[in-house]
Amino acid sequence: PLTGPAGRLMLDERTNRDAAGAPPMDRQPVESSLIRSVGYAPTASILEVELAESGRVYRYFDVPYSLFEELMAAESKGAYFNDHIRDMYAFEEEGPA
Repeated sequence: PLTGPAGRLMLDERTNRDAAGAPPMDRQPVESSLIRSVGYAPTASILEVELAESGRVYRYFDVPYSLFEELMAAESKGAYFNDHIRDMYAFEEEGPA
């Protein structure tokens, strides 16, 4: 992948897509001590999670939309993420946002 400072994926200026061909993800801030923001690309079934403390962004692949909805509705987003997503899906780390 095309990476820039701190390992962050860079966008191709011609296509406005990252090296994997995905458009930039629009993440929503969430109330959580573990997670700063969450985004979802329904056409690719990709979930992006930005961690609060480190600022690192993780992109999880083949995540069903229903899991994204449940995560966003969960009383504890961190607990839901740890129990149902982390270590359950293939992922790549993008680096700090």
